[in-house]
Amino acid sequence: VAAGLRGERRRRGHGRALRLRRPHHLDLRGARRQLHAEAAMRPGALLLVLVGCGGAPMPAAPDAGGCAVQVTMGTVDEADGGFVALADGAPLTVHAGPQGGYHVFVGVEARGLPRSGLLTWTLSSSGGLTLATRALDVSTVLLEDRPCGWARPRDALVFERNEDVMTFRGVPVTLAMGLADGGVNAIWLMRLFLRSD
Repeated sequence: VAAGLRGERRRRGHGRALRLRRPHHLDLRGARRQLHAEAAMRPGALLLVLVGCGGAPMPAAPDAGGCAVQVTMGTVDEADGGFVALADGAPLTVHAGPQGGYHVFVGVEARGLPRSGLLTWTLSSSGGLTLATRALDVSTVLLEDRPCGWARPRDALVFERNEDVMTFRGVPVTLAMGLADGGVNAIWLMRLFLRSD
């Protein structure tokens, strides 16, 4: 029987009381639906779908602030821990976490984009199965300054199911990054493949 306060529930199991906590995080599926719904409802909304090529930054049209919108998706350099740009078709290393889960590191360098809005990451199979997701409110997280922009060089995408790591190792996957803020609704896509560390 569920009862509790602040999202906690108590449940009896095997003769002892268990305390379960609901995770306090953003509803990623709801955020994704809202992103697509807002883009469809606003005729003036900017919706970009760009595919990365050869590791080069992905340019787009200039924004109102005078800086060209430029987004570089990346990961963590395993040698020194710094940001390294991802190239389309590149490997993305899967890391084993200390609590038994698996994750990949992703990051972004952005120019000409606002320091606010919802930044979303989704890693999915070529068949559309969601492997890992993350959503961040850009205005509340630590960003690094870049000329004419900002960077969030390191975030972890945790796999929803550990068995997906073995199932999709060496198989093409899609990494999608989205930013939704007022008049900006953009999605960037990159095809990668997973490898174990």
